[in-house]
Amino acid sequence: MQQAELNPEQRLAVETTEGAVCVIAGPGAGKTRTLTSRYVYLVRDLGINPQNILCVTFTNKAAQEMKARIRAMTGDLDLGQICTFHAFCVRFLKDEGYVIGIPKDFIVIDEEDELELLNEVYETFGIPGNLMKFSAAMDVIGNFKDDSNYIRDLVLTSPESLREKALQSPDISDKVFYGYLWAERKIFGLDFDDVIWAAFYILDHFPSVKQKWQERLQYVMVDEYQDVSNDQAALANILSELNGNLFVVGDPDQTIYTWRGSSPAIMLRFPKSHKNCRTIKLMQNYRSLPAIIGAANSLIRHNRDRFPVEGVPIRRDADPANPSLVVFDGEKTEKESLAWFVKALLHLHKADRGWEEFAVLYRSRQSSRAVEEALVRAGIPYRVWSGVAFYARREVKDSLCYMRMLTRGDDAAFLRTVNSPKRGFGPKKADALKVLAMREGISYYEALKRHIDEKPFNTKAIREYVAVIEKARASAAARKVSDVFNLIMADSGYEASLQLSGEDERLNNLAELRQAIANYESDADDPTSLPEFLQRASVFAEDIGEQKGPAMKLMTIHAAKGLEFPVVFLWGFSEGIMPSSRTSTVEEMEEERRCCYVGMTRAKDLLILCHSQGTSEASTFRYPSRFFFELDRNLVKLVRPLEPGLEESAKEALMYKDKFLTGEPLESSSWRPGDRVRHKVFGDGEIIAVAKSGAMTIRFPTLATPRTLMAGAPLERISTAGAPTVADSSFSGAPVPEPAAEPVVKDQK
Repeated sequence: MQQAELNPEQRLAVETTEGAVCVIAGPGAGKTRTLTSRYVYLVRDLGINPQNILCVTFTNKAAQEMKARIRAMTGDLDLGQICTFHAFCVRFLKDEGYVIGIPKDFIVIDEEDELELLNEVYETFGIPGNLMKFSAAMDVIGNFKDDSNYIRDLVLTSPESLREKALQSPDISDKVFYGYLWAERKIFGLDFDDVIWAAFYILDHFPSVKQKWQERLQYVMVDEYQDVSNDQAALANILSELNGNLFVVGDPDQTIYTWRGSSPAIMLRFPKSHKNCRTIKLMQNYRSLPAIIGAANSLIRHNRDRFPVEGVPIRRDADPANPSLVVFDGEKTEKESLAWFVKALLHLHKADRGWEEFAVLYRSRQSSRAVEEALVRAGIPYRVWSGVAFYARREVKDSLCYMRMLTRGDDAAFLRTVNSPKRGFGPKKADALKVLAMREGISYYEALKRHIDEKPFNTKAIREYVAVIEKARASAAARKVSDVFNLIMADSGYEASLQLSGEDERLNNLAELRQAIANYESDADDPTSLPEFLQRASVFAEDIGEQKGPAMKLMTIHAAKGLEFPVVFLWGFSEGIMPSSRTSTVEEMEEERRCCYVGMTRAKDLLILCHSQGTSEASTFRYPSRFFFELDRNLVKLVRPLEPGLEESAKEALMYKDKFLTGEPLESSSWRPGDRVRHKVFGDGEIIAVAKSGAMTIRFPTLATPRTLMAGAPLERISTAGAPTVADSSFSGAPVPEPAAEPVVKDQK
């Protein structure tokens, strides 16, 4: 690549090689080109040895792509110092770890290994699973690993001493933490936090090692700096301390990994915390058409923790006859939304858009289910990126196999369910059972029932498994599919095991499967049956194999970061989905807005925001995302006009949610359980619960079950429950709906 191909700001970032440099690079601004050109400039124009340059990328894939680009311009150089923070630290510890007793053959522990270690810790130290879920335990461990001090305990304390420390700890958090260190230490395993902090600890405590590496690494460059954690930032600082040449590039508006320890503040404070730092702004967007950039700018402007910069459009090739390139679709039901989505896809494809030009992005993985089913029914090819198709996910397959055990009881379903959750049915028992089944010409399950009183099958856990299956089989034909599903999930202990582990994503996928069953029951004209539903599910499951040829791409917004697509459908553009219903602080809402911003800025030519009304999982009305109301409406084309009063009602609801986020008192605090109220449709009722958000659960004699109404529901107070009487308590405002049952999609024009 020639320097002439760079714009003035990019060239400035490339050629400013000395001292601290902070490059703010917006979406589509040519960040990768600039970073690659800078590396080549250092090597080819300044004569710097690649071994004296550390270039840190966010992912291994990004490192490989950057190496390929550089080699295309410079030849076959040794580019081993282009890597992730974790890869660098692993290499560093293999060379220098001996100074604190880390052997060269230490084990790197991944996320799956962490759960296995926790299992061992809970069993060894007798920690009840209901006392602290695994997810909470990992948070506790992460909090303890907030600086490098714990490294002394991990590497300089014997396994026996760590075990004793865990045994003697009266506090559950201490017991979990020291138990986890014990599990790591006895196999000399280091997790991803450990490799960073161990490297930092050595550099911080061994001056000769620090001097060697500071002299070696004359230039340190960090890509995607907005996503680094405090420990990674500290490592970059100490490595570049001697020469002072630390170059960071990123965009705080795209910080969407705070759950991994990143924070916009890390990059925002960089120019002030590094002496004589040069700040360079790359804001020219070469990717997206002006309307898309303008809409994204109008959204992110609502965040407060950011640099005051905005993307500047460079492309001018929009169709004058169709200037609206941001489209909002808001159907009344998910079913209508999916129909519109498919219709729009087919229309665009017919207009010479290849399937590979489309991407559907969503906030969380469980949102893909409805989209996948719609695409399968329409025969539209797709691939799920950086994840697994819905019906291929472990918990979905496990649940469907449990239901298959109530019909066919096939061997594959049996082997998948008998030890999930764990019942002590390992490979030895499985092999013994297979021999019996083959000899007697029956299924594995039938063989188990026949030999249940014999060793090694006559255990309590295995007997309970058979009892659960037989109980559910006996009533399956007479029950609705949804009831059968709930019964088998509860009695088998499968759902409880996911709850115990704190695996929220898997629980969300289970909730999505419930929604799929509910949709099947509501859409069916004839009476439903379990075998019919399983056949329907198998159709979707069979269609998830690797697609041949061009195909649409389905992925989370996080997975789409750094990518671009001609046409983007932003799915589930509804309050409670985007932003997530779990958002509980102003900081979390800003991250949700950044996540939406990242999704919007993936689109090159056309952005379609997809929302469907209906109700959320909490049976409250589902509004369009608050982010829709923050957009410059002159840049957004509505597929159909908003319903009268919807915008005003939504804004009142969001006002109450905002008060909840900031901790301001809610007007709805005047409502109390026991208050008698009058609703213009439901009649007289009694409030039985009031949520922090202001939502009220009310029992109406005219309805079979209580209803949850938003804080702004039109209610007249009849009487109070032992509280000062308020003559008239009608007011407007409502909390954000709870998580929406399922993202729904629509199409474009």
